[in-house]
Amino acid sequence: MKKALLSLTLITAFANAEMIRSESSEVVLDTDTNLMWQDNSDAKTVEKNWQDSINYCENLSFGGYNDWKLPEKETLKSLFPKKQYLTNVVSDGYWSSSSYVNGSSNAWVVYFNYGADNYGNKDNNYYVRCVRDSTLTFVSFSSFLGAVKTASIEKEKVVLRSSRDSATEFLVKHNGRNYMGTRDSILAQLGLKTSSFSPLPFNDIQKQTQENLNSYLTIASIPSPTLPAPLNLVKDEFETKAEFSARVQKESAGREAEIAQLQEKYRQKVEARNADLESRKGSIEAKKKEFLFQNFALVMGEPKLANATYDPETATMFVDVSMSGAQWSKKVGIAMADREQAKAFKNSVNDAKSSVTFAYENDAFVLKSIDVDFNSQSYIATLTDTDYKPQRVAVTLENKKVAFNELQNPNLVDKYQVSALGYSDSASAKGLKYNDDLAPLVAKVAQAPIDPKKWLFAISIEKYDEADPVIYATNSANSFISVMQKRLGIDERHTYSLLNEKATTGGIKGGLERMLSNVKEGDSIYFYYSGHGIPDPVQGEPYILPRDVIADYVVREKELMARSIYKKLSDSSASRIIAFVDSCYSGRTDGVANIKGAAAGHFKSKTVEFDKEKMAVFTAGTNGQFSNAFPEKGNRLFSYYLTKALATKENLDLDTLSADVFANVKEESLKMGDIKRQEPQIEGNRGIGLR
Repeated sequence: MKKALLSLTLITAFANAEMIRSESSEVVLDTDTNLMWQDNSDAKTVEKNWQDSINYCENLSFGGYNDWKLPEKETLKSLFPKKQYLTNVVSDGYWSSSSYVNGSSNAWVVYFNYGADNYGNKDNNYYVRCVRDSTLTFVSFSSFLGAVKTASIEKEKVVLRSSRDSATEFLVKHNGRNYMGTRDSILAQLGLKTSSFSPLPFNDIQKQTQENLNSYLTIASIPSPTLPAPLNLVKDEFETKAEFSARVQKESAGREAEIAQLQEKYRQKVEARNADLESRKGSIEAKKKEFLFQNFALVMGEPKLANATYDPETATMFVDVSMSGAQWSKKVGIAMADREQAKAFKNSVNDAKSSVTFAYENDAFVLKSIDVDFNSQSYIATLTDTDYKPQRVAVTLENKKVAFNELQNPNLVDKYQVSALGYSDSASAKGLKYNDDLAPLVAKVAQAPIDPKKWLFAISIEKYDEADPVIYATNSANSFISVMQKRLGIDERHTYSLLNEKATTGGIKGGLERMLSNVKEGDSIYFYYSGHGIPDPVQGEPYILPRDVIADYVVREKELMARSIYKKLSDSSASRIIAFVDSCYSGRTDGVANIKGAAAGHFKSKTVEFDKEKMAVFTAGTNGQFSNAFPEKGNRLFSYYLTKALATKENLDLDTLSADVFANVKEESLKMGDIKRQEPQIEGNRGIGLR
């Protein structure tokens, strides 16, 4: 008999089990027990005595089934914990088929208000809910197509067959969800057309496969938790600075502990989500073929035979082969020497079974064979060269629609973290206040003559898309660029300045290539970077972090390794390269981890190798230290004293410059505490001179 299960809903999961409901048939399948339960309005309105309840279920024809029965006591009790997933239920007693004692006038009743059982007189009326044993078993979607004899999907082939069984019901697992019903009802639930006719089947196959791929590669992002509100502490009139500082530290530590708990849970969820996306990306080619074959079978439908005519001179039966769901047909010849068989075939062509095999080769479906079965005889149709013409169906990834590279950031960005730097007394507790005496100092520097052999490449990122800010980086970069242009005579046209939104992965790579292509032998390059430095947690290789890259995944961009950048600079035509790096590679900036949660830590990066004859590198601190902000001056600490020295020192040799910057930065950092100790370092050829 045909069942019309048109709308099924996945209700919930119990361990590996699920409750699946058919809205149209009003039944619920418990896949844990493989029992199907009646769940229509009768289940909350019909009340009968015990014997009439048994008779009611045995005579029930419902949902397309007539093998219902009254459940035994323990079976009925197993349903109670799941009663919230039933649509029609009352908090009252339901009859079981279990007699209290054989021959007794009492039978067991299960109460759906508290789950207990008790005996009741068989003459009393209680509610009735029937049950039946289901023989449905889980099959995959491709197995489901094969099981209904409509199609079978082999490694590189699709075989379409006639004579499907439209009444058979299935329990199908597809894309992580379960569906119950007949072939057509399941396809309807999946939103796949089963009755419409496609005039352009290969276009429709391509379109549907593209949509499947888009959906497959688009995984919803994990919503970010709401972080605790920022602290807004004000020093009390009767509170000493030391007491206020202690209170700030205590309140900050409590807030940070709360954020750390949220961060850990968030990281676990995001990493699982990203791993799923990466896994899908790795299997995309196989998945594309799976979708293609699936949609080919769905769009084409099943083969049909019609218009049989027989040529006795050649003993050939000619017949039209078409598809039930698409505009596709072939007239083929079948060698049929037995004229009685030919006559029977012509008169009963609709009873013949056929299968059509297509192979997928070079982005196209190619007809391979047509087979016909009739009266226990098998025939192979004769195909001509034109029949083998390939039907191209090429599918590509649509990056605009598909989150193919959109790995989610597992690090929570605390936008309010910077406010803690403003705590000192009541006057500055509500915001950052500073005295930037560097900008006016640089403004007074005299402009040196322009030297066409000098180039400046400056990268500075204060506001990141996917990381905490590097506060004051913009102030420092602007002052540094200006003083370098003035003291060294660097032309603005020879200055490549990538600040904030311009400092993307593409911007850095492209800008560096463009500048180096213009550098000539004998030229000098000055390189500046202020931003996050990220160490490879496994290899220790240090990287710079562009504005648009997630800290956890910067190691995939090998061109952003400090080693790679230095090599590009030293491999250029320039005769002298001096790099100033206001960053650390410990994984922390201003004491805050860039990679947070379980992966967070204080990393020690490798020493960066470079051409020490041609190049000198001046860094903000030793390996393992982190660069600090200079809140009182509104600058980065290293950049502040570097720029100040460039603006005021008469001699600009590297030894003088480094000694001055080292002393000032170290002294100021120690005022912030031992953990923030910062000691700038210079490596390479100190004798190459600054100008």
